[in-house]
Amino acid sequence: MHKSIFVVIFFYLFSNTLFAQYFQQEVNYKISVQLNDTAHTLDGFIEIEYINKSPDALNYLMFHLWPNAYKNNQTAFAKQQLENKSTTFWYSKKEDKGYIDKLDFRVDGANVQWAIDSVNIDIAKIVLTQPLKPKEKITITTPFFVKIPKTFSRLGHEGQSYQITQWFPKPAVYDKNGWNAMPYLDQGEFYSEYGSFDVKITLPKNYVVGATGYLQNEDEQQWIDSIAENTAAMKEMQLRQKQNPVSANETKTLHYKIDNVHDFAWFADKRYRILKSEIELPESQRKVTTYAMFTHVEAKLWKDAMKYINQGVLAYSKYVGEYPYNVCTAVQGALSAGGGMEYPTITIIGKAGSPKALETVIVHEVGHNWFQGILGSNERVHPWMDEGINSFYEQRYIQEYYPDDMLIGKDKGINRFLNVETFKSDEFLKVTYEAVAGYRKAQPLGKHSEAFTNTNFGVIVYGKGAWAMQYLQGYLGKEVLDKAMQQYFNEYKFKHPQPEDLKRVLETTSGKNLDWFFNTLLKTNDDAHYKIASVKKQDDDTFNVRIKNKGATNYPISAGTYNFKENRYQTQTWLNGFSGDTTITLTKPDKKSMFCLDCEKEIPSVNRNSFYKKKPLSLKFFAAYDRPNRTEIFFTPWFGWNNYDKTTLGLALYNHTLPNKRFTYELVPQYAFGSKTAVGMGRISYTWYLQDSKIHNINFGVQGRRFSWQKNSEVLTYNKIQPTLTFDIAKKNPRSHISRTLVLRNINILQETNFFNVAEGKKNKELQHYYINEAAFYCENSRVINPISWSAHLQQGAEFVKLFAEANFKISYKKKNEGFNIRYFIGGFPWENISNGNVPDPRLRMNYSSGFGPFVKDYTFDEFLLGRSDFGGFYSQQVVIRDGGFKTLTNIGQTNSWLTSLNLSSDIPTRLPLKPFIGLGAYGDANSKFNFAFEAGITIFVVRDIVELHLPIASFIQADFGTGKETYKWSIAMKQNDSDNANRGKKYRNLVTFTLNLNKLNPFTALKKLEF
Repeated sequence: MHKSIFVVIFFYLFSNTLFAQYFQQEVNYKISVQLNDTAHTLDGFIEIEYINKSPDALNYLMFHLWPNAYKNNQTAFAKQQLENKSTTFWYSKKEDKGYIDKLDFRVDGANVQWAIDSVNIDIAKIVLTQPLKPKEKITITTPFFVKIPKTFSRLGHEGQSYQITQWFPKPAVYDKNGWNAMPYLDQGEFYSEYGSFDVKITLPKNYVVGATGYLQNEDEQQWIDSIAENTAAMKEMQLRQKQNPVSANETKTLHYKIDNVHDFAWFADKRYRILKSEIELPESQRKVTTYAMFTHVEAKLWKDAMKYINQGVLAYSKYVGEYPYNVCTAVQGALSAGGGMEYPTITIIGKAGSPKALETVIVHEVGHNWFQGILGSNERVHPWMDEGINSFYEQRYIQEYYPDDMLIGKDKGINRFLNVETFKSDEFLKVTYEAVAGYRKAQPLGKHSEAFTNTNFGVIVYGKGAWAMQYLQGYLGKEVLDKAMQQYFNEYKFKHPQPEDLKRVLETTSGKNLDWFFNTLLKTNDDAHYKIASVKKQDDDTFNVRIKNKGATNYPISAGTYNFKENRYQTQTWLNGFSGDTTITLTKPDKKSMFCLDCEKEIPSVNRNSFYKKKPLSLKFFAAYDRPNRTEIFFTPWFGWNNYDKTTLGLALYNHTLPNKRFTYELVPQYAFGSKTAVGMGRISYTWYLQDSKIHNINFGVQGRRFSWQKNSEVLTYNKIQPTLTFDIAKKNPRSHISRTLVLRNINILQETNFFNVAEGKKNKELQHYYINEAAFYCENSRVINPISWSAHLQQGAEFVKLFAEANFKISYKKKNEGFNIRYFIGGFPWENISNGNVPDPRLRMNYSSGFGPFVKDYTFDEFLLGRSDFGGFYSQQVVIRDGGFKTLTNIGQTNSWLTSLNLSSDIPTRLPLKPFIGLGAYGDANSKFNFAFEAGITIFVVRDIVELHLPIASFIQADFGTGKETYKWSIAMKQNDSDNANRGKKYRNLVTFTLNLNKLNPFTALKKLEF
């Protein structure tokens, strides 16, 4: 009895202590503002009532001046745009940028000291003349002027269409962690205090306005209702007619009020059509008026928008808690920050492209009225509590209203072809997460929004966040989760809940410990790594299934059966996390079923292949999403051609598409109809991923090639075998564009050759073997402005040691892929014993073309060459950009001493696919102390950096420079100098060279280079 009383008293005191720790400031606004739609400016005055409900006396207030984010290229927003590889704002004109000024802060009518932050000009600090004590309030006033930028993110205008968001001076949130002053970011949203808004907007009379809150003007409401009636009566062609009305000379002042919101946004456009509807909330029978406002753009899609808005409000009210406001609006407008953006009672939607996409984004943005509109979590610090949870409920909406919709359209054949016939439309986020996470560059879900890479922000915060909530639903059960989330809503609406608040409610409601979710799944990249170790039959349909945990994380997991032919699964039990192994009893419903873990795919894991005990072999044409319950082998016919093998036909066999695998292979056996022999290529590799290491991953692979070449009119074969060890250096900051890679490889060439045997009086063949060991270090900064890369190489063969380095730099123009390109090369031989007969011939050259022979152009046999050993003709005009990097065919010799070159090219800022180039080089050798070379020409690119034509204009060589015995060789396009023996008498078309870089067309290599 006494123990019970003690527990009750303790709980009462403890709960009151917890409650006392929570506080929330109140901020109430009165704003009047006038729009100038010629200058694109706002003139306003704001009065803020700030009530200190914290236990602390405040000596200063932090304010957000977010329009200043658009003022120059030094703001946090501008820098983040560049990091995310967007140059639109960076290269924008001064007149298209924006700012806020004419501020004169006063507190209770008195002047105060205030200053803009020295780092972030969109943050300010107001110093109070006396501390603001707990339970006291002050009134802050200031005029303000906003130059509205073009729409680079959220606030902006496109012509005379206005998106007025994050537009007024606004106090930062003060909570138990202190001041949450944050610069405006495109990737990363907001955290604001709740209160009331009383806003008056003056603008030309013929603008249609959608805004947060409730319109107080009866005449304006009647006008909006009349537009809605007219819109409802319009035919489709009338909806799509474009109108550009001139602004009225007369103005109007619109008045809006609302309580219990943390922000106010408004949108104005003279072209808006309006649809209006009303729904009744089932719990309270309260009426909610809903609006859709849109222009002629995608009007065909927006005619059904009311259904999407209404269904979204009703669905979230049922899932989470009743919508507390009496109005909900969706407007169409210009937007760069994603497909839509939410504000209290109103959301803006960008271009959608299809009815399904429009419905999805409207429902998602309407859902943000709950997460983060009503449940005001800190989106900048805990973005998963906003986007992740909201995406989960968006998917639940799709499951309820469209249970049979497939991931990719309605064509069952296409879905089967791509292996996604079992994927419903709500699983898009799962697929994208699996595709990216396979490369082990995902970041923990609980990171701050600005810490994510651009790709991971969408894939992790939205995708994994939604999937994690589905995992929680599977473990707790839908009814329990619903009960808990509704309790969470009722307890924290219009408040600022933290992850620990959600954890407490979930654990209290479910009675389960959720440390694995909040402490591990959110904060780490640890994955579920369970495996079905063995299955032993007990009787006809009962089996003992031993499950082993191969990882260090004890996540809960379900077990059951899956019928892979009928796509029928059955979850039979959920297991709490365990280490080591455990044995459970499962039943098998039929002979075609297999035992599996996480049969309903509720765990966001990249180790899913081990979740199935038995996986039948499946052959699949071309490419498809790799199913973990099958052993997939993909195949496709293969076609090739070179001047010796002629046409080659074969079959490509490979095991990797998406998601990425640790063990991969590509085997491409072919038959050559010209050389009448078997040729082909292949590669196998395995990747080890390291956590918390300076090395991100280690890859060991072996590749091979067999093709033909020609000597003395006889077609011969060569074979290449190359084991390679690759180390990808981990990034200290995942958002960094700097990547570093160390590659160690051993190149082995088995070259078939012929020679005339004088003793026997006939030609004989022999197999020559040579090797090259190479260590290469690659470093690249792939920043969007002025990217740079460099590499250093050490090669060693039987007769040489070669050192060389290459650097590439681009001075960017106003378009992402255009710029002035600079390439620098330097190389030399610390030791060599090279003669003309050596194989390979690694001597340094300004130009790598077939005119020097097969071992010169590509002595490492890395490239795909059409005429590897051709000495003349079109195929010999294929060049490889190595060493000196010259593109002309002028024979300027070779060196086993040293060589350096500077290659310049420039993208022409036109739509023409061409760029001029210049090459400058110098080299020395045993016969001449110094040689100088020059070339100039124009490159026409069919596919940039892959298929390019090089048109020479001129080249120049000066040998023995400075010795008094100089010799000169000029080659002018269309007219060759007699001293140029290499090109004398050649037609101009024979001087044109081309680059065919097929190595860059490997889609798997391209995927791995994505900056996740």
